[in-house]
Amino acid sequence: MGAYGGTAQASLSPAAFLKVTSPAGGDVVFQGVATTIDWSTFNVSGTVDLAVTSDGQNFTTIATGITNADHYSWTVDGNVFAAGSSYRIRVSSSADASVFGLSDQFIISAPIHAYYLNNSTRSPTTRRQRAPTLPTISCSTS
Repeated sequence: MGAYGGTAQASLSPAAFLKVTSPAGGDVVFQGVATTIDWSTFNVSGTVDLAVTSDGQNFTTIATGITNADHYSWTVDGNVFAAGSSYRIRVSSSADASVFGLSDQFIISAPIHAYYLNNSTRSPTTRRQRAPTLPTISCSTS
């Protein structure tokens, strides 16, 4: 029954809830890369809706009516979501929008590109030579 089972305080427990667990506070997700949104639920049946905000008031829908499977793969569209550090995700019950969870703030970053430069102007036989090994000379004074 828990700490307050059978008492007046037990009635203060929510009948249903959603908690967004990933992305977590301070996490960095990259534009153009798939990231997993994770959440946990209690007493939420049916489907859920997902939305993103950078100001806490205006939300952009990223998915509606998806199966409540506790996770969703989201590819961040850089044309819609600019790089920034104050994003939050809301997961809400499709049937009752008052039942929702809100992630901690996370960061959306521009993609990082790594390039490999193959300098083909050097011949494979042209290699850097090691410095010659000098003989060791020991001196003793007697």
